[in-house]
Amino acid sequence: MFNCSMRKLTIAALSLGCLSVPAFCAQGEAPVAVSSAAVAPAQAPAPEKPAYVKKDTYFSLNGYDGVNVDLASYAGKPVLVMFFTSYCPYCKFAAPVMQHISETYGPKGLAVLGISTENAPEKARDFAQKYKLSFPIVVGGKPVSVAYKAHGVPNFYLLDSSHDVAGKWLGYDDGDEKTFSAAIEKVLSPAKKS
Repeated sequence: MFNCSMRKLTIAALSLGCLSVPAFCAQGEAPVAVSSAAVAPAQAPAPEKPAYVKKDTYFSLNGYDGVNVDLASYAGKPVLVMFFTSYCPYCKFAAPVMQHISETYGPKGLAVLGISTENAPEKARDFAQKYKLSFPIVVGGKPVSVAYKAHGVPNFYLLDSSHDVAGKWLGYDDGDEKTFSAAIEKVLSPAKKS
């Protein structure tokens, strides 16, 4: 009497909200009752993230390894940026401090990025290896340093989670790590509440 096309009709009826409709197949098969538990409720789509707004602090540069580093990929995260050159003596003093900051505050939500104003990837690579830097280092950052209004190197910019400038330091002296840390703590504290 009934064939398998009736089962297709039953499944279609279930998807339209009918609940307990028996389905029949070829002769000799018993009817199959479908319970309402078999019908999963529709899930609401996940809310979309707001689009990243590119500000004056935005940059996208290649790392010394050729991998692109785009500030937009750090959306919603505070970022500490260091402009440097491989030959600058104060940059060499600051490098281990930046690594320590990365290790200390990275797990708490801070990203640390190094921007070499030189174009030579091998110089940036050698600098990163010599000072055992594990955070991303990009090259060709001279135009970005001009956009940031950085004068010389090293220069440090702390960006809040919206990537607005929350702090800047021109040059490096012993003891600056305490100043950096205090500013970083302030920038990270709103992120802890959300």
